[in-house]
Amino acid sequence: MSSILDALRKVEAEKTKKKVDLREIEDVLAEKDFIAPEEGEPVPRTRGPKRILAVVVLAAVVVVCLVGTVTLTPAWHEVRRAARSDYDLAEIEVTMTFLQEHSEPGDVVFTDDWDIFPVYFYYNSHNHYIVGLDPKFTHFRRPVLWERYVKVSRGQVPADVTVTVRDRSGEGTTEQVRV
Repeated sequence: MSSILDALRKVEAEKTKKKVDLREIEDVLAEKDFIAPEEGEPVPRTRGPKRILAVVVLAAVVVVCLVGTVTLTPAWHEVRRAARSDYDLAEIEVTMTFLQEHSEPGDVVFTDDWDIFPVYFYYNSHNHYIVGLDPKFTHFRRPVLWERYVKVSRGQVPADVTVTVRDRSGEGTTEQVRV
């Protein structure tokens, strides 16, 4: 009988030991902010100057790495180059203001390149422009006008060109055009 009592006492001691071990583990975790302290318990001091300094240093390293990666990559340089305007915006504004003051509403302005349209239109929506979207739309709808536009804007005039004009069914006929 005493051996059974000894075994029970031993099991009870192991249970108690395990509870103590778990409590110690909970205390350590609470100190490290992994678990919140129970109500009424003192809050462990884990936000000291060393921890704040460590967080600031880590954040600075991350920022330096990101900035370095972004600014040193060729793609970033290409994005910066493409974002810059090669136009003299002040001069364009003066020119478009002059044109607006000395033309009738709806007068047509010849633009030699379609990418200038947004800038011109921004400063002068008073007039209309030869090209405002991708000029290939004109090529489909009015191929003769398209060929004239291409030759004039490239300075290849006078010129004789052969143009294929398609009707709505897709059938095409060729025309000789003098530009």
